[in-house]
Amino acid sequence: MQFSNALKYNINKGFWIKPRYTYFAKNYSEFRATDLVGANKDKESWRLPNYGLLDLAAGYEFKLDKIRINLNANVTNVLDAFYISDATNNVIAQNFDANSATVFIGPGRQFKFGMRLTF
Repeated sequence: MQFSNALKYNINKGFWIKPRYTYFAKNYSEFRATDLVGANKDKESWRLPNYGLLDLAAGYEFKLDKIRINLNANVTNVLDAFYISDATNNVIAQNFDANSATVFIGPGRQFKFGMRLTF
């Protein structure tokens, strides 16, 4: 389950800012049904912890003669949240729990800058 909300604010002519919050819930670790044998016959995949991410984008657009220039910046995971983005049950341990799973930690805060020229 995923919920997201973003609002774009035009501060003044050409300058905008857009915060986005996304909440992830009810995600489960991946497993193969063929591994559910023996003692693991009635076990189920374990549920990952829920988490939310705040992203922020900003940009400025202006014209220089006949060229339109768009400068933009993005900060993903603004709050530098620690979260598990994905998981797989460990086939070797076959305990089907969080302690034996292989987990993928989501990236921390990231910065991206860009420029687009239209002519």
